[in-house]
Amino acid sequence: MLLAAVLAVAFGVGLVVFAKGGLLHLKALNAEEARLRAKNSAILGENESLYREIDRLKNDSGYIEFLAKKRLGMVKPDEFIIEFDEKPPGKASGRGPGSPAR
Repeated sequence: MLLAAVLAVAFGVGLVVFAKGGLLHLKALNAEEARLRAKNSAILGENESLYREIDRLKNDSGYIEFLAKKRLGMVKPDEFIIEFDEKPPGKASGRGPGSPAR
């Protein structure tokens, strides 16, 4: 009779731990909840950033001008663009006045 009681308790504990809806399932659900909360928090931060961007686009003409120049290469009629070759300082091209002919 004692053996039957021990087996029944062991079986019950096994069900509580391993059965669907048991402790292992609960642990997995808690991990999933934590992951989803972190993802939600990241999305909320991204939304806040987008709301700030929308506000600037609606209310800051200087920002719109900045974006038009930076992203679209636009200039005002009285402006002009001067482009420079971007080479690291001290790095000559090796060709030009004073360089040996090849």
